[in-house]
Amino acid sequence: MGTLQILNVIQTTSEADRLRKELHALIRGVYETSENYVEVLGQFLDEDAVMCVLSDLKTNNIETDDKASFVDFITQIIKTIEDLPTLSFVFATIPTLDTINQVVNQIEGPQKTLVDYSVNPDIYGGVVILKDGHVYDYSIRQEVESRLEI
Repeated sequence: MGTLQILNVIQTTSEADRLRKELHALIRGVYETSENYVEVLGQFLDEDAVMCVLSDLKTNNIETDDKASFVDFITQIIKTIEDLPTLSFVFATIPTLDTINQVVNQIEGPQKTLVDYSVNPDIYGGVVILKDGHVYDYSIRQEVESRLEI
């Protein structure tokens, strides 16, 4: 399976969770309908997601009239979403989308990465990043505390 267009509609862990739930509901819907499976997409996904899934089906040569192939492909998409790495950020204030994108663009590798963030005013400023089980503390609080230890 190549690059999936459907991954372009998610950026955060909450968006990924929502999409996974919608795709699971889609699979259930496929088994409950006698309609064309492509027509069922719109009942469970928003328009952007539908267009991406249709593109992914075509790119991966999935026959839309073959229920088993269709369900297997959607299951593979779900697995791919579940396996996406996550970058977690802690900001001192609510960040703008531009701020989040700047930080992600500096850190993100070639693989699609989900973003999760929280706000903790106790860090005073800067950012704390959790990536691959490691904490990278670029907060003002950490800087002040490290200078006080000298």
